[in-house]
Amino acid sequence: MKSQKTFSPALWVPTLYFAEAIPYMAVMTLSVIMYTNLGLTNTELALYTSWLYLPWVIKPLWSPLVDAMCTKRWWIVVMQLLVGAALAGVALTLNAPWWLRGSLCFFWLMAFSSATHDIAADGFYILGLSEKDQALYVGVRSTFYRIGMIFCQGAIVMLAGWMEQAYSVPLAWSITMLLLAVLMILLSVWHGRILPRVEDKVVETNVISAFMDTLRAFFSRPAIVSALFFMLLFRMPEALLAKMAQPFMLRSIAEGGLELSTVTVGFTYGTVGVVCLLAGGLLGGWLASRHGLRRWWWPMVLAISVPDLVYVYLAYAQPSSLWVINACVALEQFGYGLGFTAYSLFLVYFARGEKSTSVFSLCTALQALGMMLPGMIAGWLADELGFRLFFVMVVACCAVTFLVSALVSVGRYTQAKTPLMLIAGMVLLLSSCGPRQTELFNGRDLDGWVTYTDPKSPEDAAQTFTVSDGLIRISGKPFGYMRTAKKYTDFVLHTEWRWAAEPADGGIFVLLQDGDRIWPTGIQCQMKGADMGVLMGGIPIAGVEGRNGFYMKRLDSMSQAEHTPGEWNETDITCRSGHVSVSINGILVNEADCEAQDGYIALQSEGGAMEFRTVCLLPVNDTSGDDK
Repeated sequence: MKSQKTFSPALWVPTLYFAEAIPYMAVMTLSVIMYTNLGLTNTELALYTSWLYLPWVIKPLWSPLVDAMCTKRWWIVVMQLLVGAALAGVALTLNAPWWLRGSLCFFWLMAFSSATHDIAADGFYILGLSEKDQALYVGVRSTFYRIGMIFCQGAIVMLAGWMEQAYSVPLAWSITMLLLAVLMILLSVWHGRILPRVEDKVVETNVISAFMDTLRAFFSRPAIVSALFFMLLFRMPEALLAKMAQPFMLRSIAEGGLELSTVTVGFTYGTVGVVCLLAGGLLGGWLASRHGLRRWWWPMVLAISVPDLVYVYLAYAQPSSLWVINACVALEQFGYGLGFTAYSLFLVYFARGEKSTSVFSLCTALQALGMMLPGMIAGWLADELGFRLFFVMVVACCAVTFLVSALVSVGRYTQAKTPLMLIAGMVLLLSSCGPRQTELFNGRDLDGWVTYTDPKSPEDAAQTFTVSDGLIRISGKPFGYMRTAKKYTDFVLHTEWRWAAEPADGGIFVLLQDGDRIWPTGIQCQMKGADMGVLMGGIPIAGVEGRNGFYMKRLDSMSQAEHTPGEWNETDITCRSGHVSVSINGILVNEADCEAQDGYIALQSEGGAMEFRTVCLLPVNDTSGDDK
């Protein structure tokens, strides 16, 4: 049998994430500008286009179906084809008598196809790449998603503007949408040819049971009521402003707008604004990674709120200078990117724990709902109040942002600074569907794990490793470990654990080699009281003299970062090209270089009772400044 040719990820990762950005930007940005230029009132265009958020609001309801029906590769190719068809449908209806209803129907099809494509693309990224390649291409995927954003909000809007100067507005936008449709169909054909066939079968899952488990995990999070208010209302001023910003720029001076051309809006809001938005997000992630979210919480809340004042100035002054307008948009978007870091980091920390990926998906659904509901009434408010009073009201609504920011206790979810913040600061900003992590513990059973205990021990081995209430419970007796069924290389192992009683002996193994026995060959991170964070094992460690084939390293200045028994701790073990580092509750406590490059991961039973609620892997680049 002839084997299938395998193509380099460099041929499909960039185009996959470029394609992911196009329909989202078309639904959220191009539709608003197009309907403004086609003569809809602010009330009409805001209401109609805000409804297009709905697929992202209810996405968690059908995301399990993407796993249960067909392969992710199939979903990607078909959804891109549907997006192309929807774009063509918009183009072909704009000159019909029923153009509004027809185009909205096709935008709805595009929105549902885009949301489904998001689910499939991020899942396929994990399936189609090794752990090493996932880390290698994480910067590539984020870069090309950004390029897609600028392409749609900048280049495509400017192209439509140039077309408007030569043709009627409906014809100009028909041509623009048809060109986008051709591009999406070509991308669908390309991915049908180039995407690797890595899925042998469809994952079987009980959709209803999985969703109910996610709801239970979500509503069991601490301080859920204040967290819900925060997720829904923190961005209320920005939801109002974002829906009316481009119509305000396009409306005539007599209507209270700036009377900019479509080409100018494409450059000002779609290029300058997007670049500053991304720059603010990256700065926010860097600041949080250096000093912790708690320190920058209120400066970031101010950053997302105070710059809204520039629109009050623009509405009252109606300046004609493009330098002034560009500077105002750049300031507001930079502040939004900086302040949005606080919001996105809060969601990441809130989602940690049982079923973190699914809980995070619900968080992003609430985030979309928080943008959808205010956006629906933004146009009506702008028509009733006029742009001047509308933007004054937006600034007044910033009081709601401050109120819900005060309601949540940041310290409840974060204990210390961590390099993970740098990646998390951009996760939602760039419309990711969820954190790019691999769950090693599903919250229900030990599927994917292999257990080994001392065969000579009289203790009941069946009770050594158990799962109940969403926790892995390790009794400590008899000695042994539970290890992953597969090996991993270049990763960040994130665990959340606690002592069930008094501090006791235990450990986490990484780079574990073949050959199950009580004292296996690997690198153990010690979890025993004063020795917390000590690295030891049968793999040679650079600069350490071994004794009888055993090596141990501890730093002279090791911090005692663990919490008291009963409180949850977070341990992050980074393995990259033989370098191992250990952080406990955000504090680096040890690091070493060893000869092993890959191996199993294991949780040890060594006398003390311990509990784990989260065991997951992150690509190693997530802690070195990459983002999506």
